[in-house]
Order: sequence, then C-alpha cells, then structure tokens
Amino acid sequence: MGVSNTLFMVLVAVLIVSCIGTAVAQDSNIQLNTDSTSYESGDIMIVYGKVPTVLPNEQMRLQVLYRSTVLLVDQFDVARDGTFTYLVNTQGSQWVNDGQYTIRIWYANDNTSQYFDYAAEGIEDALGMFEVADGRGGTFDVSYSIRGGTIRDMQVDYENLALEISIDAERDGRILLDLPREYIDSIHNDGDDAQYIILVDGVEMHHLDDMGQEVRRIIVNFDGDTADIMIIGTQVIPEFGSVFVILIGGVVAISALSRLRMRTFL
Repeated sequence: MGVSNTLFMVLVAVLIVSCIGTAVAQDSNIQLNTDSTSYESGDIMIVYGKVPTVLPNEQMRLQVLYRSTVLLVDQFDVARDGTFTYLVNTQGSQWVNDGQYTIRIWYANDNTSQYFDYAAEGIEDALGMFEVADGRGGTFDVSYSIRGGTIRDMQVDYENLALEISIDAERDGRILLDLPREYIDSIHNDGDDAQYIILVDGVEMHHLDDMGQEVRRIIVNFDGDTADIMIIGTQVIPEFGSVFVILIGGVVAISALSRLRMRTFL
C-alpha cells in the first residue's frame, strides 16, 4: 500500500512538472516591445512589434491592466509587413495606482504580454528655448520640454546631418523638441516625409513624430544614465548659406548601426 501511494505521488509530480514545462515552453511568435520600461502620469507609451504572418481580416487585440483591473481595451490593424504601432496615453481616471502594469496583445490564436512600471504622480516638465549654433556663424532656436533631466548643449552635426543633444539625466525621462523644418528635416526622394533616425547613446530608439507643416514635434524617452541624443534627418539648412541634402534610397544608415547612406551635396 505504501509503495502504491508513493508511486502514485511520483506520477502526479511528474505530470505537474510536465504541464508546467509545457506552459513555459510555449513561446509566442509575436514580437512585443514598448519604448520604455517605466512611465509617469501623462506619458505616451509607444507599443510596437511584429507578427510573423499577416492574416486577412484579422486585427490585433490589446489590453492594459493593473492587477485584475482592465484600463484599456482596443483593436487595431497590423501593417502589411507585419509590423504594428499603438500609442497609449497613461492618463485618466483609472490610472491612479503606482506599481507594475501589464500590456497584453492577441493576434489570431497567439498572444503575449509585457510588464511596465507606472508612477501616478508625474513630474512637471522643464520648458525652454535653446539657441543652437549652426557652426557657420548663425543660430536658430529649438523649443523644448524635458522631464527627468536638463539639457547641456545642442549642436548641428553636418557630417551626419543631425542635431546632437547633450543632457544630464537624473532619472528615466523624456524630451520633447519642436524642430523647425527649415533647419532640419527628413524627407524621401519623392518629397514625402521620412522618419528621423533617433539614437540614444548610440542605440536607435522608437519615438513620436508629429509632422506639422513648419515644425516637426518629436518625443523621445531616455534612461536615467543617458548622456547623448542624436536626431538624424536628410537635410540640415544653416541660417546663412549652404544646404546639405541626403537622398534616401530605401535604407538610411549610420556607421554605428552599419546602415547605408547616400549623400548628395546641393
């Protein structure tokens, strides 16, 4: 009887371990990312990723939860190449608790989730106007707000057709910049808008880009140890003179990322 009971318990234990192992091993084929791991009240969270196969008439389903409380439910389309992007505004009557939150997505029969930290009491942004030296005797102004740090310097980098920003980060934060198109812009060969390339300490980051007619407003999140942010466009126009233009042929590159770039001087 004792042997029989022992054998029974062993079989139960093996079954439990087997079930647990199977559950852990079932990895999702959906790539899910967020632009940061922590947010404060009023931050915009960028949710992005990719599915391996795009299915006809199938939408991505999304939930944001605090413990068992559902804060957000939505559905949205996936791009033809399988990529997706969704913006979450972390502000509202239900965003009242500090702690760990969950974002969960479903596509067809597949699903995955990711955690992020949230602070209900946000920190006010520091607002200002920075006078940027163009390196050729002129200047132009960039309006900004920053949370979690201060701006030390902004400079034009003509070699990379970029605006370099040096910051003193005190904690995880974000920076908002209003970039005048007449001084720095990013466009395709056909004249349509192209995304800036944003490097945070040399690593390419997702960002928000509000493409206004005269000003492009971008928002970039940064970590507490960030020192440098580079905004790379396709043209930089000094206040007094030369215009440098890069024509994008599909893949834009930075040497740090081993990406390819063609440069045309006008």
